[in-house]
Amino acid sequence: MTGPPPDWGDDSTIGALAGAVHDATNSLTVLLGWLERAAKGDDVEAGRALERARDHALLVRQQMRQAIGAQPIEGTLTASRVSAPELLEDTYDDLQSEADQAGVELRTIGAETLSSHAAFEPNALTRVLTNILLNAIAVSPKGASITTYLSMGNDEIHVHVQDCGPGIPEERRADLFRAGVTTRHGGAGIG
Repeated sequence: MTGPPPDWGDDSTIGALAGAVHDATNSLTVLLGWLERAAKGDDVEAGRALERARDHALLVRQQMRQAIGAQPIEGTLTASRVSAPELLEDTYDDLQSEADQAGVELRTIGAETLSSHAAFEPNALTRVLTNILLNAIAVSPKGASITTYLSMGNDEIHVHVQDCGPGIPEERRADLFRAGVTTRHGGAGIG
């Protein structure tokens, strides 16, 4: 343990655990997509897919251990800094199976504006982008395009995702960022 054991009766501990489980569920979705690609791919694609699936399995283990206050395990995936274009390309690649299954296209506008010299820790940014894109995939009708508009300024990435979903009803917007509030069927209201 990295400190005192979590107080499981504390609302903030339960909220943190719920957030970790949500992130782990998204990582497992990506992992399953990579395993599906491995099963269908040639030897080169299968090897690459299995490597990415392993990375996501390690990430889930790390997220769950962190949520319960445990020390990281030797060999656990460590976050190395990656360029913004690399981070975006990896995230899109991670979600391609989900997009294919839903019959939607993932597009990017403005990737050329991202500096290949600006490096970011991938974990937090990837989790946010993965969550937004999985939500967009879930609400977009078959045949739709999900477009990510990107720009960069002062070592910040500006991301705008446009999907073809119904949007958030006006009467739900005030509560949208409260835990447990969702407008998506099957959603947990955590992401």
